[in-house]
Amino acid sequence: FEESYIFKIVPKMALENGWTYKMESGMACPYITLCNSWDAFQKSIKGKMKYEMRRRLKLLEANHKIEFIKLQERDELVQGINIFFSLHESRWKKRGTKGIFEFHEKVREFHESLAFKFYEKDWLRLFFVKMDGIPVASLYGFEYGGKFFHYNAGFDDQWAKYGIAKQLI
Repeated sequence: FEESYIFKIVPKMALENGWTYKMESGMACPYITLCNSWDAFQKSIKGKMKYEMRRRLKLLEANHKIEFIKLQERDELVQGINIFFSLHESRWKKRGTKGIFEFHEKVREFHESLAFKFYEKDWLRLFFVKMDGIPVASLYGFEYGGKFFHYNAGFDDQWAKYGIAKQLI
């Protein structure tokens, strides 16, 4: 727990922003150290993951118009976060349960509020994949200290065989 990168940066972020916080042990938040360019990132991916990402992307591009979108405009934030929630929740519903944002109303409210605060600091990272103009996957995270933290993702199960959520990474 004490070795966690999040454990080290949250107190600093809280102090800088006048926030209060409580740290509890839980699941780790995966992160990647950001490369200086797309080419450098592609070179950093090794073996089977690189092969599978390329293969699946080619399959998608052969039959569909695929768009990768990064949310950039503040006025798109409400719609964007709601699309993310919807994609996340629909996947859990197909499993016969609820996702974290549906189980606990306060969690959803917290992330709605946090998204705006992180947007203002240019920390928010909300990405989408659109297939033929329809959002089918979303990745929600934040960038801080030269690292991208993957918080959660949602996607339409219809596209799971293409590793659609991994295409966002």
